[in-house]
Amino acid sequence: MAKATSSQAWLWHRHLSHLNFDTINLLSKNDIVVGLPKLKFVKEHLCSSCELGKGKRKSFRTKLTPSSKRRLQLLHMDLCGPMRVASINGKKYVLVIVNDYSRYTWTHFLRSKDETPEVLIDFLRLVQRGLQAQVRVVRTDKGTEFLNQTLHAYFAAEGILHQTDGENLDKMKEKGDDCIFVDFDELPQMASDQLSSDPAPEYQSMALNHDSLSPAIQRQAHVPQADRTVTTSKELDLLFSLMFDELL
Repeated sequence: MAKATSSQAWLWHRHLSHLNFDTINLLSKNDIVVGLPKLKFVKEHLCSSCELGKGKRKSFRTKLTPSSKRRLQLLHMDLCGPMRVASINGKKYVLVIVNDYSRYTWTHFLRSKDETPEVLIDFLRLVQRGLQAQVRVVRTDKGTEFLNQTLHAYFAAEGILHQTDGENLDKMKEKGDDCIFVDFDELPQMASDQLSSDPAPEYQSMALNHDSLSPAIQRQAHVPQADRTVTTSKELDLLFSLMFDELL
């Protein structure tokens, strides 16, 4: 079995998607790859791509106090799409809205990104009226679905501060993105299940017994939170009625 030079070894390493040398030699020993020589790993040399890929980013320090003091003080939102395959009713975009105070998440399905201003304005009116709370800050990316005259006029009239990613460079700006990485082959199930990456403090003491909502949300253990406000079943119906109506 022929032995490869150092340059050939690293070339094969890249050709085989940065596979480790022990596995490459196993492939060579069993004649699984035609023309693959026996490789020798050189400890003094490192693959820059592998070194970068296996590196770990320093984690953020856990905050002892929440950034938001009450619900709807800050909303993160982002639009995902278009999906390669549309849902059964022709919707290819997903609008994700996350409450910074509770991490509670709402999802809205759209046929086009042009529907974003209308759907977002209807949602903000409904959620503010249902929870008897005022949205203070909305944080989005710089997409045209959020940066337009319709939303600009509405935010100005309602006294809502609109922030974009460039104005806030801490870890909170990615809350909307984190909730988008889901399996969109299960859109029908997503339409009936509310996604929540972290249980909401206002829902910790109750179970959501709605036919199409997720079952009881578990209590967080020993995590300091701001004063919670229990949401009534009537308020929940007001919040989710719009989402169920659009799926009919």
